[in-house]
Amino acid sequence: MAGEWKELTEILEQQVAATRTSTPDPDLQAPRPHWGEKLSRERNSLESWQKVLELDPQDVDALRAIAENYKSAGAWEELSQALRRLIQVAQLGGAGIDDAELKELYSQLGELEGETLMRTQEAIDAWREVLELDAHDFRALRRSRSCSRRRRAGKSASRSSSGARRRWRRRRSRSTS
Repeated sequence: MAGEWKELTEILEQQVAATRTSTPDPDLQAPRPHWGEKLSRERNSLESWQKVLELDPQDVDALRAIAENYKSAGAWEELSQALRRLIQVAQLGGAGIDDAELKELYSQLGELEGETLMRTQEAIDAWREVLELDAHDFRALRRSRSCSRRRRAGKSASRSSSGARRRWRRRRSRSTS
């Protein structure tokens, strides 16, 4: 079975290469969603989806599949970039992304930035976008507040440690003089 999918992938890649200068054939788009599910190696799947993006940089299915690939591989920085790209396509009127999915994309980005990548400001920004779409989203309210508290605590700890270093230096300079 894997051999058949490999052969299909090669045929589709040849067709993609042959259509680089023309508009993509709608018949080529039908089997695409199954590539990522059926190929035995994620790397081949990722490469195939990236080739689709070469033809159409705003292909929502390809962007979704790439994000899913990065998520399953634990490639968090790349996932962050893929989510941002999907959000950008949605904001440009990307076909197939409604407000509910856009809200979910921002939520995923907020989780990723705040909990995994520990980039508090980026997480806060993502959660604020969720609240712009749905002012009553309690999860976004909780997470945004949590990130804000963490950011304030980090700034406070930073100031405290700076003050402690200054006091230590003053005491040390007094004792050596």
